[in-house]
Amino acid sequence: MEAVRDCYNGYKTGNLIRYNPWSSVSCINKAGRFDLYWINTGNNDLIKQLILSSNDSIKGQIEQLMQGAALTASIDKHLAFDLLDRSKTALWSLLLFADYLTWEKSSLSRSSDLYD
Repeated sequence: MEAVRDCYNGYKTGNLIRYNPWSSVSCINKAGRFDLYWINTGNNDLIKQLILSSNDSIKGQIEQLMQGAALTASIDKHLAFDLLDRSKTALWSLLLFADYLTWEKSSLSRSSDLYD
């Protein structure tokens, strides 16, 4: 298990730590051979485009995250791909749901569609 933790670096969701399921199952199916199985499951063009087209404030927040800082953001639990470029919560929601971000705590806002 320590090798799995080291190789597939768990995603933290509140107090739970999850590991990349695709990589974990692929490792088991390959008799315990560790590899970057997830890398060929898709690309990051959508995320890249959203970041490149974001405003300076969002880019600054991304830089802070990359330096290890925490961020408070609203997350839309009903993320719609056709609204990604028009929603203030879309980038953060997408990054969270794609496991690029983790959350430490959440609270349901007055609008039942947003978590803060």
